[in-house]
Amino acid sequence: MLPLEEIVDEIKNSLDFLETDLRDVPERHRSLRAVADYSWNLLNEDEQEIFIKLSIFRNGFEREAAQKIAGASLRNLTNLVNKSLIVREPTGRYYMHKLLRQYGEDRFADHDSNMDTHMAFADYYIALTQKLFESLQSSKEASAIKLLDLELDNIRYLWRKGQAYGKYEKVDQLQDVLFYYYLTTAKFTEGAEVFAGLAEAMAKDNQRDAIYWRAILRYAMLIGRQGQYDEALTIAHDALESDFAFNDLDRSAIDLIIGNLMMSIGNYEASEEALTHGITLMEDEAFWYYPALHSSLGYLKFLQGDLRTARAIYEDITATAEKVSYAPTTVANLKNNFGEVLQKLGDYNRAKTLYEESLELSYDPYNPRWIAVTKLNIAGIHFLQANYQQARDLLEEGHNLYCEIGDRWGIAHALSNLGNVAIASGDHELASRKFNDALTIRREIGEKRGIADSLSDLANCAMSVGDLNTAKRYMSEVIQIRREIGDRLGMAEALNREGVNLLLSGDDVNEARALILEALEIGEASGSSFVYAQSNAALGEAALIEGKYNEATDYFKRVLRELDADEAPLPMILWALLGIARIKVEHGDYTSALQMVTLILRYPRNYIAIIEQRATEMLDMLTQQMPENDVQSTMTATKSLILRHYIRDLLTEQSTV
Repeated sequence: MLPLEEIVDEIKNSLDFLETDLRDVPERHRSLRAVADYSWNLLNEDEQEIFIKLSIFRNGFEREAAQKIAGASLRNLTNLVNKSLIVREPTGRYYMHKLLRQYGEDRFADHDSNMDTHMAFADYYIALTQKLFESLQSSKEASAIKLLDLELDNIRYLWRKGQAYGKYEKVDQLQDVLFYYYLTTAKFTEGAEVFAGLAEAMAKDNQRDAIYWRAILRYAMLIGRQGQYDEALTIAHDALESDFAFNDLDRSAIDLIIGNLMMSIGNYEASEEALTHGITLMEDEAFWYYPALHSSLGYLKFLQGDLRTARAIYEDITATAEKVSYAPTTVANLKNNFGEVLQKLGDYNRAKTLYEESLELSYDPYNPRWIAVTKLNIAGIHFLQANYQQARDLLEEGHNLYCEIGDRWGIAHALSNLGNVAIASGDHELASRKFNDALTIRREIGEKRGIADSLSDLANCAMSVGDLNTAKRYMSEVIQIRREIGDRLGMAEALNREGVNLLLSGDDVNEARALILEALEIGEASGSSFVYAQSNAALGEAALIEGKYNEATDYFKRVLRELDADEAPLPMILWALLGIARIKVEHGDYTSALQMVTLILRYPRNYIAIIEQRATEMLDMLTQQMPENDVQSTMTATKSLILRHYIRDLLTEQSTV
């Protein structure tokens, strides 16, 4: 008969055996059982008891756990390693092969110490998870996640056993750490299944108490991250309508869930009510609900167009984060959302810095959702600066991550941005497919703001190919949705786009101006640099159409003063320069106009396609009207121009009429 060591080595080297159940092996392998029996009989009584107790562990164990749960000394463990019944990794962690664990379980099933060992197992891992939960909310988060990765199978085994025997009070003590783990690592599907299983088991036992509601609400939060808004909201409202008296912590969790879900579907009023109520209940700055509630409220204010309030909220919670020393995942969230606020305020460089810091924090612990979110935001900066290849690469990486974790909101968001890059590259057919795919997802999950974004994208796509009637139809629906949900910044951008559409269609300039002025009022009230610049660019276009050249020049220069040429958005800057170039042509200053047009066409195609079209037409006209030597000398001189220096000099010029 072969020594047990050789049998074990043979099993480990055979992929066919890795998932084999010793109880169900083919007849020709029954000898393995006989070998195990033979080796078992060679163990002394103490070793036998230690071995079968160690079979309780899943996917390894630490020496401390073996000592406290199985009563194993270092000498016991060393003897079992020497006899190839367990393996000690270089890290010091011990493992038992699945086949040997099954053999030990069979021996342990009727052992007198079975129940005591399981109780010790429960006590040990409950104590461990409670310590880990404290670490998860601190700067020690990454190391806690790594330890959880190692011990997750043991914790889930305890979860299943407690659930099977109705020991729900034991299981409840694992809820916090498991929920945070699944949320932080973006394992939404697995986490939702875990909490749904507990809730279903308790419902069958007719035990709908605090433990049940904690489980079902965590399930709701996890499916909400996957775009299942209706089901998640139904659960949250059922909790509020139940007869159960929630404590402040549980009630603030319900407020956080409802606040975020209502925000996602565009009910900003209900979202603010829930989040504000949750904040009044959550006084513990160290508990992760505290920054989560404040961050959500700040983001809601951002969506409502109240950028100054949003900025103040993020400034305050960021200061709290420095004082409390929040977990990296929490800080990553704050930095990313704060970056979005700053981007709308026109501070593009600081926004990009915050995105990059958020991205770095999201790798350890590894959080694919926040990696995807920040990559898309960094891609957005590249897009505005016309760095389309960098934007596309980041967007595709983000899209793949969203698909991997099943985040439908994120998938739609990435598709929408990829469509914008396709427009910038001149591929309108691809852009239309991306936009429609995003719209389909957003309609399915009921995300109103996203639906408006997709319709706006489709309008932009139609405008780019000259289909202004289709663009107008889309924008009419966009404005209606923006007004309905209270998305003031989105509405302002839509009003500006609709105004420009009317101007390009040759419609009533006064009607267009009224829309643009309404947008400008929102931009000034909110502090949005982008909306302010967009509105002034559109007003410049209106004045230019009416032949009010000084007025048009003033509007275009406001755009150039508002935006930093080294930051973003480049297309808006080019639009303003092109407008001034057209005015130069009207006044016969062909040399200056040619200089501007040459500078504009130095940059790659951008998503406002009419800029390139008009600049190219103007270039053709100027080269025909001007002497060839003047054309060549002007274009040669333009090669040395630096955009920001050119704009600085241009802003010092006085109007000529």
